[in-house]
Amino acid sequence: MQEAHQGSPISLLIMLVVYSLLAIPSFKIARKAGFDWKMGVMLAFPGLNFITYIIFAFIKSPVEYITDPLKK
Repeated sequence: MQEAHQGSPISLLIMLVVYSLLAIPSFKIARKAGFDWKMGVMLAFPGLNFITYIIFAFIKSPVEYITDPLKK
């Protein structure tokens, strides 16, 4: 039987660096769109980011409510 592959500390470090490089811009994108940090977390995780982009495409952002409250 094969043993389960245990990740090396280097692969864990690379994964943390890549996640950090994705998380920071994701938080900034969500903030500029008028959402809080929770939407930034959704953008940073693979799989959830696809769902988040769909949400961004079809809902009215908080910024739109501030700039044009009468537009529906």
